[in-house]
Amino acid sequence: MNLKKLFAVALVASSFFVSSTAYSADDIEKVAIPGTLSYSWIKAKEWLRLNLLTRESDAKATINDQYTDRRVAEMEYAESIGRDNSVLQSLKRYETQKRTAFELLEQSGNQNALNAVKERTLEQQRSMTALQLRIENNGDLQQNVVRVQKQVVEQTMNVVNVFEGQSEAAEIERKTWVIWRDPSADVNGNLPTLPDKLEYAPGSAPGGTGGWVYEGGSKQIWAPGTSGGGISTVESSRNVVNTGGTSSADQVNNTVESNQDSSSSGSAGGNQNGNVMEGNN
Repeated sequence: MNLKKLFAVALVASSFFVSSTAYSADDIEKVAIPGTLSYSWIKAKEWLRLNLLTRESDAKATINDQYTDRRVAEMEYAESIGRDNSVLQSLKRYETQKRTAFELLEQSGNQNALNAVKERTLEQQRSMTALQLRIENNGDLQQNVVRVQKQVVEQTMNVVNVFEGQSEAAEIERKTWVIWRDPSADVNGNLPTLPDKLEYAPGSAPGGTGGWVYEGGSKQIWAPGTSGGGISTVESSRNVVNTGGTSSADQVNNTVESNQDSSSSGSAGGNQNGNVMEGNN
């Protein structure tokens, strides 16, 4: 699957995992953004350091790429306060500095610098995927972010292919796909772990009135207003995810089963509606 098709599939998949609700300004560290008075000084300092204080290609490549982290922070903050034009300006600077970093890397061939750029690029892909999902109401801006994301990944793969070979370039593509599919996952596809014992959703309480429940090493999820214990009936549940066994057609509408012999436990009882999910023991 080529990069364009890969990104399209990942974009659709990630929309199921990432909320498109815009962050508030309080959720993101405030930074100077394009269009403000202080930003001219930021640009001047970056230019001075790169052009007057740095000579070696590998050092310039590293500094350019470090600056792209700030560009991502600028985009996130500008988006959170509704400054779409500032997002676009920071995106353009990001694109230019990233391209310059790759060009300088090809000249220097510094492996340590390349490793740092690879790691930084993957983390930036995570942030930018979440960003472009939040700005889906602005189609032109979103498409610009998507375009730059794909371009940067292609540039990364090209440089990695030159210095480390096709297998390492393919590994960058795989890790990028995981992040595009779900920005909350790490590069191996692992999601953040939940507490070992109990975690109840806001407004819920112990006793099966809602929340996340861990019993006997398996994960069970009750929708708010449902309870644990008993056997699922037609009146009590419409969707069940079992670790084994077979549910009859008149018991539930949808059944997803994993490879295990034991049957689902802790299903909703009574006349309540909800979803029950159990993982592998």
